Amino acid sequence: MVPGFSFCTRKIYSSLYFDDLLDTALREKQSDISRREKFRIRYYDGDTSRLRLEKKIKQGGMGCKLSAPLTAADMAIALVLAFGLGLFISF
Repeated sequence: MVPGFSFCTRKIYSSLYFDDLLDTALREKQSDISRREKFRIRYYDGDTSRLRLEKKIKQGGMGCKLSAPLTAADMAIALVLAFGLGLFISF
């Protein structure tokens, strides 16, 4: 997981991003595609007991984020499924 820091919330966070074998999410961002989405698992301040599954959606200049709690067991299942489906995970 890649650590980061939010100056707005003053929180340290770590993220695990999901993409497909064609790097669709990455290529859409680089090409500035108007409508795109990406999925990630994130936790804040080193607290892995409070994992979040997040879906970020961009439409034009607007964006939103859907977020749901995730248990460690859920995360393990998600990773197994991701690898089984051939999804690529970046840290």
